[in-house]
Amino acid sequence: MCPEYLAIVFGSVFFIIVSRRIYVAFWGPLNDIPGPFWAKFTRLWEVYALIPGDFERKLIALHRFYGPIVRIGPNKCSIDDPDAVKIIYGLGKPFVKTSYYSAFTDVDKTSLFSEREPSIHAGMRRRIAKLYSLTNLLSYEAFVDQCTATLEDKFRKFCIEQRPIEMGAFLQYYAFDVIGSITAGHPFGLMEKEGDDGIIGQIHRATLYSSFIGIVPDLHYWYQKVLDKLRPYGVNSSRAELLDFVNFHIGQRRRGITPNDKNDFLTKLLLLEKEGANTHADTQVSCRSNIAAGSDTTAISLGAILYHLIQNQGKMEKLRDEIDKKWAAGELSDPITFKQSQELPYLQAVIKEGLRMHPAIAVVLARCVPRGGAVICGKYLPENTEVGINAWVAHRNEKVFPESTAFRPERWLGPKTEISRMDSYFASFGFGSRTCIGRHISFLEISKLVPQLIRKHDFELEPPNMEWVVKSHVFAKQRFHCKIKQR
Repeated sequence: MCPEYLAIVFGSVFFIIVSRRIYVAFWGPLNDIPGPFWAKFTRLWEVYALIPGDFERKLIALHRFYGPIVRIGPNKCSIDDPDAVKIIYGLGKPFVKTSYYSAFTDVDKTSLFSEREPSIHAGMRRRIAKLYSLTNLLSYEAFVDQCTATLEDKFRKFCIEQRPIEMGAFLQYYAFDVIGSITAGHPFGLMEKEGDDGIIGQIHRATLYSSFIGIVPDLHYWYQKVLDKLRPYGVNSSRAELLDFVNFHIGQRRRGITPNDKNDFLTKLLLLEKEGANTHADTQVSCRSNIAAGSDTTAISLGAILYHLIQNQGKMEKLRDEIDKKWAAGELSDPITFKQSQELPYLQAVIKEGLRMHPAIAVVLARCVPRGGAVICGKYLPENTEVGINAWVAHRNEKVFPESTAFRPERWLGPKTEISRMDSYFASFGFGSRTCIGRHISFLEISKLVPQLIRKHDFELEPPNMEWVVKSHVFAKQRFHCKIKQR
């Protein structure tokens, strides 16, 4: 084909693409929904907005300017409306996850987080749900106690050395060791090393990749194909390295190198395999999900609670007074049990408020509008429109959470009708049938560790009054330094 014809062909294709983008932006079905100008034309606006690590704060500002529905892509809207929760995330609703989630696993694999087909997801969840149930929760308590003892030893050491620590990082070492104990029967040793041996960095790089590629998911397939070609030359993705880490620990147990009498997650998963109720793939997916997501979410939540208590000393003293009185009355053990923590109402309010102020997940929980379309926020949205609620946006809704920027645990101790209204728009672990399956494990760790730390230690920011640094892509991670003093 001569150059003139090639120029005509490419020029025509370019003209068609640009014309279609212009049509969708100004005359498409979402043309009357407000939002940033460039978001009307390309998903790359969202990619660009995500780069600085403050996307959830941008979304809050956009909703305050434009209202409850904001167009953040040619075919994507962010929603801030409590009435939309039942429409989008209600049990049995036909809104399925968008292709964004496909970037969180390999092209030929699936997981509880990435699976889009509701019936497949329901089957996967049903097979392992009892391992995450409240009934099973107490069987993991000894693992938490073991890691808490290591954390307290380290904190005593830091007190003696008068050494400030990067609290966000060290709480992640703690949470990662706990999830290692619960999953594989032993901590991964990050607290002992006082540092990452590479695995947390791998998880971070994998989620960073997914957070960007998920916005343009068509690239995920081709990226994986390129990596497959490069693998013989020693080039691996962070996800592949994480999978190798998981398979190593599963292999250790299968070969009898690590004991199977720990009553840990892996013991229970392999028993389900033996009974024929589970598959090898299910075991692999469950362990990988625990390790990849179980430390980030819990560490971020612990950091948020501690930081806001330090910044609000009146709330800190109120919580400490509740704990001290229970301790003096002989109603708390050392370490505190999960059951005892449930009998501390102000503690539970503090935990809930910490999760509200700083949800671990910073992205829009996107879903596809089903066949026939849907009316959301008074707007008709055609099928396949991507819609979703961001937890940060929801938790800053002044109609649901008055004084939303203030750390006020007392809001969770008010009238039951008010608490119920807030709970219906509380999104720290998601909404509906796709809520985080590991949320009970996270609550177990948080409920047991926070009172231990508050009863035994004083904390101050280093340098004093220094605000933390938050960088978010999928997870809203914090960095802040603390000096620790023993009480």
